[in-house]
Amino acid sequence: MKKSVGVIVRSGNKILLCKRGELAVLPGYWSIPAGNIDDGETPLDAAYREFFEETNISIENKSLTFVGVVENLYIYLLDSNNKLHPDLDNAKDGYEHTECGYFGKVELPEPMVPQFTKLVKTLILN
Repeated sequence: MKKSVGVIVRSGNKILLCKRGELAVLPGYWSIPAGNIDDGETPLDAAYREFFEETNISIENKSLTFVGVVENLYIYLLDSNNKLHPDLDNAKDGYEHTECGYFGKVELPEPMVPQFTKLVKTLILN
């Protein structure tokens, strides 16, 4: 089974979520920037690459914390003092999302990819 990787960006008490586009897996669902790990690639290297491909934001100079694995998806956390705003129009795979935003625990958008809901709630501070 193919393994994937995703990055959760947390800024203060909110996290970055992106709504999946019509051409993506689970269209219309809110998720984190994520994608497949290429052959010979480490999960961490794939996290940096996939995040850039989907958001047009390089985070290679940022420290990522490994959170765990959910259904063959390696998940990393990036704590950021500033909100990172994806540039979907210029991202290589920006078409995979229609919009992105920051959400707190009581304002999580619906529908959300089910396997992320519990994890995301534990990572939001308030």
